[in-house]
Amino acid sequence: MNNRRDLLCLLWKDGGRNFTQSFILPTYHPRPFQPSSLCSFHRDLILRYFTIIIALSLLLGSRGVADEKLRIVGMGGVKIGVYAPDAGIFGNPAALLGVAENNLSISASVENYRYDKPPGTTGSQFFATLNFDSQPSVYYSRSFGDFGVSVGYTGMFDGFAEIEVEPTRSEYIIDQRSFSATTNMVTDYALLWESGWSIGFSRRLKDSLVGFRLKRVSQTSKRGQILSGVSLRAEHGSDVNINDPRALIPAIINSLDLDDPAQYFDSVDAPSQDLTVRGFELDLGYQREETLRNRPLRAGLIVENLFQRKLIEPLPLKLGVGIAHEPFDWMTLGFDISRVFGHRGLDFAIGGELHESWTRGFKGATALRGGISRIDATGMFSVGITFTLGSLHSGYTLKKRFTGQPFGEATHLFASTVRF
Repeated sequence: MNNRRDLLCLLWKDGGRNFTQSFILPTYHPRPFQPSSLCSFHRDLILRYFTIIIALSLLLGSRGVADEKLRIVGMGGVKIGVYAPDAGIFGNPAALLGVAENNLSISASVENYRYDKPPGTTGSQFFATLNFDSQPSVYYSRSFGDFGVSVGYTGMFDGFAEIEVEPTRSEYIIDQRSFSATTNMVTDYALLWESGWSIGFSRRLKDSLVGFRLKRVSQTSKRGQILSGVSLRAEHGSDVNINDPRALIPAIINSLDLDDPAQYFDSVDAPSQDLTVRGFELDLGYQREETLRNRPLRAGLIVENLFQRKLIEPLPLKLGVGIAHEPFDWMTLGFDISRVFGHRGLDFAIGGELHESWTRGFKGATALRGGISRIDATGMFSVGITFTLGSLHSGYTLKKRFTGQPFGEATHLFASTVRF
């Protein structure tokens, strides 16, 4: 209510008779934020920050071309037989021996962002639904001869909210010289936050690689409803002519204590579920190295979520086998087939990556990925790209169902990784 002109619509004039009148107010639309409103100090600070990041990335070496999760999703989900320099906490735990030097990855993804505002919603000033998922992660991995280790932290936020702003009800009682207006907002929400640490270890046994990954998983689920309201009350003196809006409106506005607007707001959170569950899980992995026409060929096996701990959203037991081949230095192809308990039928993924790096002019690399998959009897495709400038990696991946899913509701993954 910083703009006092908003109160012009709150009053109703009626010939001086005593009455109570209710009516609906139009929705107030605040001015959008303008980037030009940033002060020069903030702009200089942002420019200096990105200048330092780019300068550091040009000075550091570059090995590998992606965040591990972005690479896996971009190749359609292929990971069981893949041996990559960005191996960490998402792929086959036996593949840690492929890590190039020290590998520190910090990334975040935004997935399934969906905002719907149905047109012509009746009975409400505003009604919308919002869905938003995010998966931040940080991990470090390193190989030491015939051993490889990884440690990392992952998070997964799944949020849904349904927001309704009810019509504003206002009244002016003449004989009491009082004005009141109330607007209620109801927010139904469902939130799930999953996080945990993981430690991985792999070892070479002649032509084979074995590994495990121990995960400490914590899940917090909260569902409920938030009831919020804005209630304005004001009274003016008897010397005000109620038949003159030019006198009545300023009198009501001046009687509001706008120096302390918090007194007009109220909010109550009524959760129907607020639960946290923790447990350990274990992944096992195996890879065997072979050659095909003198080029690397690897077959793999993976078992995920072996302990099957009781969680709010159970992590399904997964048994899978896969194969990956590098017919050229700049190409990787892979195929996985899995049995995920709770899914309909078998899941499979097939995908590839084209990658190239250079050192002339500046150290950089780029990669293009694509893949198709069948997950829980649903066909999907993925495409992705990553560009590397020194040790600064930025990438994007799209994952979408073949049918029945608009582009705006597909999964969009973004990641920025700094590798030292």
